[in-house]
Amino acid sequence: MMDNLIYNYDDALVVFAAGNEGSFDGSGDSTGDHSILDPGTSKNVLTVGAAETEITPSTVASFSSRGPTTGNRIKPEVCGPGNPIYSASSSGSPGNATCRVSQKSGTSMATPAIAGVAALLRQFLVDGMHEIYSSAGYADSDYNSSHPSSALLKAMLIGSTIPLTTGYDSMGSPVTLANFYSASSPISDSAPHALGTTGVDYHQGFGHVLLSNVLSLDGGFDTFLYESSLDAYGSFTLEFTVNSMAPEIDITLVWLDPPGSECKCCSCSQNLCPI
Repeated sequence: MMDNLIYNYDDALVVFAAGNEGSFDGSGDSTGDHSILDPGTSKNVLTVGAAETEITPSTVASFSSRGPTTGNRIKPEVCGPGNPIYSASSSGSPGNATCRVSQKSGTSMATPAIAGVAALLRQFLVDGMHEIYSSAGYADSDYNSSHPSSALLKAMLIGSTIPLTTGYDSMGSPVTLANFYSASSPISDSAPHALGTTGVDYHQGFGHVLLSNVLSLDGGFDTFLYESSLDAYGSFTLEFTVNSMAPEIDITLVWLDPPGSECKCCSCSQNLCPI
């Protein structure tokens, strides 16, 4: 249902929590994989895992549900702060004001944080702030600034991420994620992704969202944004020159996939590759 809705209303970004089943060993091993809860397994939604905020920074929370999906897609895509989060606490009595806060943990705490970031990011584009803070990037961009697509917002959020280096197996033991997903210690799936690369795995997806990596409010870099529609077997050509003095270039490609069956060996109906 979610894939169909988002595919037909392409400016609707729907954000779901990954779930808190990462420490449940349902597969008979210590990976904790395949624990993403529905509808977070949907292709076109943004699924959010939880990261530690206090004791062990740069760590995926032990409870955060992990991929892959049935079709070996990476889920969650991103992580946000979720263990713990301090929130306003109701007194429980109508009309009785309170300034108390309560401490909660879970992917359902991380998800509102990322949803809020996505809303701010969308408003940044709609209000024309891209042109103000990245004039060169805006001049060469091509997207609908009044109704930016969910794929564009998802690409910006993924492109902003920083890697989380540590996580836990389903038994609660800390692991270095790059080693956990390395060829010498593979998870049970034959994953079609370069798992073991720092910042790409089924614990964290592509990493922890850090919006300053994609929005340069101090003019330190430019952000180029493109939207395009493709027919079957079509191609989209984009030419650009990278200055030899540029420290790096990051490219993120995201698309909306038509609804399809998870019974196929790869549940994505389309396969887009930058070449």
